Amino acid sequence: MSSFVHLRLHTEYSLVDSVVRVPDLVAAVVAAGMPAVAITDENNLFAMVKFYREALAKGVKPLIGVDLLIVETGDRGTPSRVALLCMDDVGYRNLTRLVSRAYLEGQHKGVPLIDRSWLTPSTTCGLIALSCGAQGDVGRYLAAGKRSEAERALAYWQALFGELTINDLVVDGGRLALERRADKANERRDRIGRHPSHPGIRIGDRIGTAALTEDTDA
Repeated sequence: MSSFVHLRLHTEYSLVDSVVRVPDLVAAVVAAGMPAVAITDENNLFAMVKFYREALAKGVKPLIGVDLLIVETGDRGTPSRVALLCMDDVGYRNLTRLVSRAYLEGQHKGVPLIDRSWLTPSTTCGLIALSCGAQGDVGRYLAAGKRSEAERALAYWQALFGELTINDLVVDGGRLALERRADKANERRDRIGRHPSHPGIRIGDRIGTAALTEDTDA
């Protein structure tokens, strides 16, 4: 059995960027010998019940999460992303509250957004944070060559989530590096430094199950 687990993956309920159907996903995970898989659809938990039942029926551990769009208080510019995974029942309840609040209070042009001020130790208790690679604030700063801002952004997430902050980073020769994606994805990697408290995972985008391998976390 593989020890690899996909921690960030969108299903057909992320209508803009995925065609992954829940039964096909679970079947692919079983075929790959993976013990668990996480779904983190954008701003919603619509697939959760179907995914949970299907995964348990096939002997796969279901991990529940959401990709959230984060904006600064009073700023309606381009949001950054963070993926939150439920660690326990407290985390699940906190995640449902955040998603509900985004729809009730944070919608902008029909898109539910999370105001950064809503993220506090109490509202994020029981949750694990993934920085979403180049789509998160850390990744954007690195891509723009703003290392000090990237370090401050990383420090913010670690202050909020502590050891439960996971950076979507590529492990490169013993160093942690954020892979620049977009048009210059393969040109170079921006090092964020050697640090044991910066756990890293591979990053990549998955819109189908045919390429569901251990190359990326999706």
